[in-house]
Amino acid sequence: MRKTSIIIALALSMVITVGYSTTNDKEIDSLKNRIAVLETEIEIKTNIISDLETELMRANEALLVSEPNYNRISIEEKNEFTSYILNNPVDKEYLKDYHAILDSKEVVFSDMYYLEHSYKRLWEIEMEYAFYRIYPLVGEDEWDYIEMSQDNFVKCIENIEDFIYEAFTKNEYEIADDITQIKYFKNLYKNRTIELLEYLYILEEWNKPMFLFEVYSEDKSIIDQALAEINVIYWQDLETLLPLEHKLATLGPDGIKIFKLHGYELIHKDERYLRKFSVDSIDIYDMDNNLIQSIEVPNTLVPSGRLFDYGFKIDDWNFDGSPDISLFAIEGGTMKNAPTYFWLWDNEVGMFISNELLNEYSQTSYLYVDSDAKEVVCSYYAEGYHKTYYSWQDSDLIPLRHEGHSLEKDDNGEMLLYYIKEIYEEGEWIEIEKTLAEE
Repeated sequence: MRKTSIIIALALSMVITVGYSTTNDKEIDSLKNRIAVLETEIEIKTNIISDLETELMRANEALLVSEPNYNRISIEEKNEFTSYILNNPVDKEYLKDYHAILDSKEVVFSDMYYLEHSYKRLWEIEMEYAFYRIYPLVGEDEWDYIEMSQDNFVKCIENIEDFIYEAFTKNEYEIADDITQIKYFKNLYKNRTIELLEYLYILEEWNKPMFLFEVYSEDKSIIDQALAEINVIYWQDLETLLPLEHKLATLGPDGIKIFKLHGYELIHKDERYLRKFSVDSIDIYDMDNNLIQSIEVPNTLVPSGRLFDYGFKIDDWNFDGSPDISLFAIEGGTMKNAPTYFWLWDNEVGMFISNELLNEYSQTSYLYVDSDAKEVVCSYYAEGYHKTYYSWQDSDLIPLRHEGHSLEKDDNGEMLLYYIKEIYEEGEWIEIEKTLAEE
């Protein structure tokens, strides 16, 4: 009986072992089948990729063969406008400056940044010039549509800039390098300029220069330092002194005005110093290139790292509908001021007249206009930030309200910073709000 039990146990053990082995063999066979299927799929996909690569190579070869012929045909068939745009003076000058940087001993990031920022501003100016020139050539309804289209373009640019600020700059996040970002905006302005120029080309039938950049071009040879006649030399170790020429345009009730700045670019021998610019005169022309006025300017000094328009601004400072002009003079001090020269347009004499009141205010403040409220705002720093709002009454600025910080002692003698709001009534300042400033 015992022997029989042993035989039965051995038999059962063999059956179990065989069964387990059979199960493993089935799983292995299943895995082998799946691997075989995957290998087949990989082979099929590899063949497809290989076929696509072959087609791409053939397409590239066909493109290389056809490109010279395509270029020849396109050059033959393009119209006068296309030919002019492909050889426009702005891009030509940009390529000169670009290769000059590449050919230098060391390519510095700041040089490339300044190059792209300068030409971004240049295309923006060309866009404005083309836009303003359309005005006298179209009817009122058509101009309203064009103006609306231009406003939408500008708002689009502003929305992109706002997004970059809110999403990246404000949160101190890194973004793609600044040069790439500036080139993107530069190309937006360039493409918009070409659109406006093509419309202008149709309207004018090609009878006037298309680019402000090429109007009044002058010899850009190096000027001898001894003939520069700069009243104050801020740097003793100047390496070179180059002529400066900057043009832009604006549209007023009496038509287009073209502004041309003259001066010098100052380059220090030490590359760690930023380039600076000194403007000494402004010439103003009408749309037919007739000289309206020449303004002699006490020498200015503008750091290129901060401003890319040489400190020249066009705004309606007295809200009479005519554009006025201002020119940054020198860097301000600890009050965050911005000493500036102002000239307001006088319809009676047909000239820009220096405004000593604004000149004086800018010595201690940074001035800007609120066009919607028709107010001039003076911003400055003195133990905290301050803003004073003014309105025009005849030719005088009348204060309206003020807001800013004030340091005061409390009952325990501790200095506290308050934020105060005041209004100006009957020749006196009246405090209307006082709160403890946030840290």
